[in-house]
This record gives sequence, structure tokens and C-alpha cells, in this order.
Amino acid sequence: MKLSQLKIERQLCGAFIFYLKNNGYVCLPSKNKQQPYIIYHTETPDMTHIIELDQFGHWKIPELLRNVAMEFSTASTPYTPIKKCTKCSHEFNVVTHNFYCPECNEIYVPF
Repeated sequence: MKLSQLKIERQLCGAFIFYLKNNGYVCLPSKNKQQPYIIYHTETPDMTHIIELDQFGHWKIPELLRNVAMEFSTASTPYTPIKKCTKCSHEFNVVTHNFYCPECNEIYVPF
């Protein structure tokens, strides 16, 4: 591992995928459990980025996606984790409840 390795915590992975998709990236799920996503930009489909996991389940960000990840970290600052459940309309904190509604146990998917 490099000392300058950039990682994203598991709790932010869904939000990061949502951010990538909104910025022209295609995120394809992989069958490999250690490399959950293959990512490429619609303008450069021949340049792919493979997300890898560390031993704690955090995403290791490839070198060419670091600028996007840094933009994500600054863009996500005003984000509020309070969301409304689509099933029962209960408002809850998605981070505290690990993306599950505490009332009906429905998963909240941000994308």
C-alpha cells in the first residue's frame, strides 16, 4: 500500500457511486468480491478504473479517480443524512441506521 492511498469508507460507497453516475461515469458491478466495481467515463470508455477493497471493506480509489474523489468529498459536505423512507414515509438518519429504515426495515438506496 502506498502512503498516499486514498480510501472511501463503506458508509460512503453508495453516495460515491451516485456522485460518479451524476458526473458522467458508468459504474458496473463486478462478480469479484475484492473488486466490487468497474468504472469508466462515458467520454473515455477505454480507460477503466477498478475499485478494490482493503481488509476493512473500505474502497481503495485508483490514482486516476483521486481528483473525482476529492471533488466528491467537498461536494458532499452539505449532504444531510436524513431521508424519507419510500415504503412507510418515516424520516430517519441513513448513516446511523446503516441505510435501513428503523420502522419497516426497508433499505434506502441512494441511486
